[in-house]
Amino acid sequence: MSEEYYVKPCEFTCAKKFLDALDETDERWRGATWLYRGQNVDKPLLPTAMRPCKVIDDYAGTSSIGYLLTWQRDRSLIPWIRTIFDERMTSLRQDKRYAGLFRDLNNKTELVASIDGGQTPQEEYPFILFHAHYLWNMTHGMGERYLIKAFVELADQVGLRIPPDSFDNVWNMPFLFSDQIQASVQSGKNVTVLEPEECISIAYALARHHRVPTRLLDFTYRPLAASYFAAHSDDELDDDQRRIVVWAVNQAALRETNLKVIKHRRAEVGFLQAQDGAFLLDTKANDKFWLVGEWTPFEFYLRDLISDNKAYKFTLPYAERGELLDLLAMKRVTMPSLMPSFDNVAQEIQHDRFDLLNFVFQKT
Repeated sequence: MSEEYYVKPCEFTCAKKFLDALDETDERWRGATWLYRGQNVDKPLLPTAMRPCKVIDDYAGTSSIGYLLTWQRDRSLIPWIRTIFDERMTSLRQDKRYAGLFRDLNNKTELVASIDGGQTPQEEYPFILFHAHYLWNMTHGMGERYLIKAFVELADQVGLRIPPDSFDNVWNMPFLFSDQIQASVQSGKNVTVLEPEECISIAYALARHHRVPTRLLDFTYRPLAASYFAAHSDDELDDDQRRIVVWAVNQAALRETNLKVIKHRRAEVGFLQAQDGAFLLDTKANDKFWLVGEWTPFEFYLRDLISDNKAYKFTLPYAERGELLDLLAMKRVTMPSLMPSFDNVAQEIQHDRFDLLNFVFQKT
């Protein structure tokens, strides 16, 4: 993780003390509404669509280098992107938090220089980078839309209901492949970047809760639920790559940032009810990507909140995972309680931690 985004954690070595600190009765949580997120790897706070994702990467490519090479070949720059560039540079320079991003933009002009071969004035290099980032970001947004549209349409095809909402209005524009986007925007077709308002829809929330990559980041109002998801694992990372991490964020303090809390009616997204869930959305994610060509972790905002005790990062060695899950099970925090389904119930009663005999005798 870049030093710029590093957040010093509150480290615990014992599952019991870790859980005690996250208990809702602890003094630090009183008098405010808090959001929590659990992770089983100490990795940057990035939504799944902003991490390496085969489906989106196959559609958009893994970086903006392709658009730089296209520019090198035909030297074509879209005029209206210059207007966006000038507007963003003016507004973002007024925010001291973005000083580091401007430094990154200037540092990366070496890449343009290596491709350009001295044919363009050096002062144009930041705009050329911005131009490439903008076009790649547009393609990436189309890939995200494609996934949600496919999710909605296939769910409908097999008879599953998705509540109607504003997402239906997004699909007036045609799908384009990445190599068609530049030609399309030059000809004036209706191709736009993915706007934050689109990601607030119920379709995005429902897709995210079923593991479709989106730019929504899952949180919960229940610290024990976050602790469970931090300890639970169904992937294949080695244990030495893991660390149990729970983030806590004062919801009111988020008004000082560009992170927006997204909530939906619980009846519309079933797992939200069980998990007391919500999402965070970076409303300026695109703007920052246009500058540096990289997604900015949410730690960008949380560092300042941590210094004011409005956010915390708790960690625990992964070796304490079993003990933590046992303590949570005693409090009835399990996969079936957080994601109620017949499959999860069936898996739970066959799990090593589930005492089948005692459960049966207690009920008879």
